[in-house]
Amino acid sequence: MTPEGTRAYIKAFFEKYYAQQRAKNPRFVEGVGIPAAMLDDGADPAQEWNIWKLAPVAESEYNIAEIEKKLHVTLPECIKAFFTTYHHRFEYPLGRNEIGSPFFSLGQVSNHHLIQAGYLPFAWRDDYFMLCMDLQNMPIEETCPVTVIDSERLWNLTDDWILEYRRQHPEDDAEPVVPRSEFAPLMIPVADSFYAFLEGVMNGTIKPGC
Repeated sequence: MTPEGTRAYIKAFFEKYYAQQRAKNPRFVEGVGIPAAMLDDGADPAQEWNIWKLAPVAESEYNIAEIEKKLHVTLPECIKAFFTTYHHRFEYPLGRNEIGSPFFSLGQVSNHHLIQAGYLPFAWRDDYFMLCMDLQNMPIEETCPVTVIDSERLWNLTDDWILEYRRQHPEDDAEPVVPRSEFAPLMIPVADSFYAFLEGVMNGTIKPGC
């Protein structure tokens, strides 16, 4: 899929998902402290509780090169489009994308050990599990699966592995790189691709806790 095709796909997903959730229950798209640019048409800004709407992300709000440099990863086009198409307030498993910080959620879930191993965390599935895009098949991102990993098991693994590595290599002052093979057994399959993940969210087969 071309970058333009990817962005069109993500745009259509958010618009369809928003309409679906609003039709199902308006409370799914309501909240407090909604920025003016996200207030639904005709909403009274004086009201504490309001319906929010999708708001386009401005190019001035982000710098892809800086983000990739900070995370030490080349972001797939689908991930770029996911965070730079619309601001929204969807909760798990998509995660909010607030005005002024479109990549905030990506930074929240970032883990350099996973990224070094070829897994890109992009959202929390719930309070405990991190959703990751497996980048091993890049640049063909349509073949990159989405997985989840238990954050507690992740942190225990990395702490224990690094401790053992330093015990065995006391002369090595460099930051140890935890092998991909250590993480692979902890990864639980979610979808065959990021696009299949979004389809699962849309049809309700992928949701918090699933």
